[in-house]
Parts: sequence; structure tokens; C-alpha cells
Amino acid sequence: MFTAETIALARQFRDGFRPGAGIYAVEPWPDALLFRGNFGIVTDIDPAEPFLAYMPEGALRYWTEPSGDQVEVLVGGPVTVIERIE
Repeated sequence: MFTAETIALARQFRDGFRPGAGIYAVEPWPDALLFRGNFGIVTDIDPAEPFLAYMPEGALRYWTEPSGDQVEVLVGGPVTVIERIE
């Protein structure tokens, strides 16, 4: 599951990629694996360039570089929904 560390980042993702979608507060189960990735790398796209021209390098950076300010958290396991935020 892809999650955001802050409501502001959740809104940024929703507004840019899933307009009208709900935002929920979730809590990963204790044994869930977590990975903090750089959401900014994923969203830094150039529509004038072919996807394959830049995404392989971006994917490598996503998995190997520190997450930076725009963190998305990948949850490898179940979560409990705490509440609907919006």
C-alpha cells in the first residue's frame, strides 16, 4: 500500500492524481515492512520526453537515495483504517 507521512502530501497526491478520492488515516500492523521513498522523484515527469528516457534512472534513485522532503511510505502488509480525514 502506498501511504503519505503527512496529510499535506496525501492531498498533493490526491489532487494531482486522484481528484475526488478520500484520504484516510491508517496504521500499519506491527509486522508490516515499511519503505520510505521519494515521492518527488516519481512525480518529476517531463511530458515532452518519452517515459523510458527518464524513468529507469528515476526508479533507481527512488529505491537507493534518501527520501527527502516528499516522502511516501510503502507498507508491505495490512493496515488498520483509523478514520476518514476527507
